Amino acid sequence: MGEYFRDRGEDALIIYDDLSKQAVAYRQISLLLRRPPGREAFPGDVFYLHSRLLERAARVNAEYVEAFTKGEVKGKTVL
Repeated sequence: MGEYFRDRGEDALIIYDDLSKQAVAYRQISLLLRRPPGREAFPGDVFYLHSRLLERAARVNAEYVEAFTKGEVKGKTVL
C-alpha cells in the first residue's frame, strides 16, 4: 500500500513492528512449497527478503548518495 503512494509522489509512513511474524509465515509457505530449509529451519533467502523489504521502504536522495560516495558528508561529533 505504501508503494502505491510512493509511486504517486506522495509521502507514506510504514511502521514495521515485528519481522519475525513475517519470517514464520514465509517459513510455512516455503515448507509447503518444499523449499529446502536453511539456518534454524528458515528458508535461506528470508534474510535477503527482509533486507529487500526494508530497502524498498526508503526514499533515497540522489544528491546525498553522490556526496557520501565522494566523502563530502561529514558527521557530527557525539559525546
